[in-house]
Amino acid sequence: MGLGLGLYHRLAVLTLVGIALISTGCGIIDPPKDWIEAEAPPEGVLAIFYNPEPDTYKELEFTAKITIVAEEAPNLTLEEYIGSSDQLVPSLVPEPRTTSTSVSELNGQPAYFIDTTFQQGSLPLRSRQLCVERDNKFYVITAMALEPHWDKYADVFQRSLLSFSS
Repeated sequence: MGLGLGLYHRLAVLTLVGIALISTGCGIIDPPKDWIEAEAPPEGVLAIFYNPEPDTYKELEFTAKITIVAEEAPNLTLEEYIGSSDQLVPSLVPEPRTTSTSVSELNGQPAYFIDTTFQQGSLPLRSRQLCVERDNKFYVITAMALEPHWDKYADVFQRSLLSFSS
């Protein structure tokens, strides 16, 4: 089942998920080495970083990526945001399968990690999202790759996510 254009656009905006604004001096995370930062990310997206080499699954290409989104929500706790946010992949794709959710601490602040697998058209995808709150903003950082190639990126994704600072 393919994604509708509106749903696909929202997914693309949120997750066409390398990650830092180093080139603009904002340094939100450390992106994987040699990944390419999108010159003009879509509105509402702080940064997108792409692996320069796409992966292939059944002759279809997909480029691993990391996307950073920030949303103001001053009247919500992080837990409430996680429960209500349309920024999270599980709410954007049909039949997502959340494989794990864990609460952790990052730089002394609560942080949620959400791992999800899902289909985008015929592509099996996997994502890991970091959700944190800083200064009345919720940051959702999404790392995404083809599910069969996930292990190739797991370490660089985790290093980038854990390097978050605002």
